[in-house]
Amino acid sequence: MLWYYAYMKVIYVFLFLFSIFFIVFFNFGDKSFNFDSLTENVSINPKARKDFFFNLSTGFLPDSSKRKNSVYVDRKEAVVEETYSKSVFYKKIVFGTGYNVATEDPLEEFIVLNVVSDLVLPIRIDGWKIFDEKSDKAYQIPKSIEKTTPVIATPGETTVRSGDRILISSGSSPIGQSLKIHKCLGYREQFQNFNPIIKHSCPLPKEEFLQGSTFIDTGDVCKDFVESLPLCTSLRNSESLPPSCRDFVQNVFTESGCITRHYNDSDFLLPEWRLFLNQEESLWKKSKSVIILLDEHDNLVDTFVY
Repeated sequence: MLWYYAYMKVIYVFLFLFSIFFIVFFNFGDKSFNFDSLTENVSINPKARKDFFFNLSTGFLPDSSKRKNSVYVDRKEAVVEETYSKSVFYKKIVFGTGYNVATEDPLEEFIVLNVVSDLVLPIRIDGWKIFDEKSDKAYQIPKSIEKTTPVIATPGETTVRSGDRILISSGSSPIGQSLKIHKCLGYREQFQNFNPIIKHSCPLPKEEFLQGSTFIDTGDVCKDFVESLPLCTSLRNSESLPPSCRDFVQNVFTESGCITRHYNDSDFLLPEWRLFLNQEESLWKKSKSVIILLDEHDNLVDTFVY
């Protein structure tokens, strides 16, 4: 009988070792799993860096009740959420689609934030940080001009509202400022390039003519000319027009003229922002990385893994 007990002992040991192998394999056997982040600095302060690596290391323990699927995105998001305290604005502003990262030219690189549609109150976001895991650098969301006036304005609070879309460019603004899009800004695209381009949403030339027709006495010449104008187009040479029509065209079909006429319109502002980080080099790396959105207290708002 001794041989029987010895045989059974070997079987039990084998089953025990096989069970351990089974657990380890199915928890850590995902080929997409990699260890790149172990050598990266991922925090803007020592405590968060320490917490990050502690959370990452504990993720290797065989505690399947606490672990997400070990794919790259889920693992990164889980580690970030365990590292940072959640903001009161957590998931109120989220990273959106349509971004363009890892470009050679910072003027072409941008990320997108979306404000949730059911947000009750506006949120001020200037001073919040966009933190990149790979480079261990943080970039502050800038102040901006919310409502462009007929005169030069000083940038102030960047306060976003429900349904707003925020494009944050790595490079510099073609007009020297961050701002909320308004329906006259399309005139700028004729001479200065935004990336991506500003949608041509200027008031229709025909409607502009009808509003100003009380002081224009040129018959159909001016009307026909105005109605032939492309949308959001300023004219530099209109000498062939009658004087009153020429003055009208040169004063109305410009950004400043449009702003003067439509500043108080209920639809003057569009639900889109263009913010600029004014960096000379592109920011987001070509290799897999994590961009983290933090509020003014360095608490987590959202995570973007790419």
